[in-house]
Amino acid sequence: MKSRKILVFSRDPGGTNAVMQLITPLRTHGNEVVVYGKDAALSIYRRFGMECADIRDAIPSGTQRETNEFLQNESPDLIVTGTSSEDFTERHLWQAATTGVFPALLCWTSGPIIASA
Repeated sequence: MKSRKILVFSRDPGGTNAVMQLITPLRTHGNEVVVYGKDAALSIYRRFGMECADIRDAIPSGTQRETNEFLQNESPDLIVTGTSSEDFTERHLWQAATTGVFPALLCWTSGPIIASA
């Protein structure tokens, strides 16, 4: 099976706890998993010994344009996110995924929602 690059992002504790459960199994199956967090997610990932980066270092302005450029540079095969009601980072990642540049997006809420580009 071909290894895929999977970008994981979350901000809120609930979304972080959901997507965090996917990281080890995805890596076990030979995928490269790159983890980004913001706010509460960073301390949760680190508490569980998971290496992660602050997405604000990669997308300082938080704009859609900068998010698109970030994803073009990262070139993930799949984007996995939590959902936040007070932040637009996930929404910008989802919007970038719908442009057809990235083949799929998995958004974790109460169950998986899969949108193929």
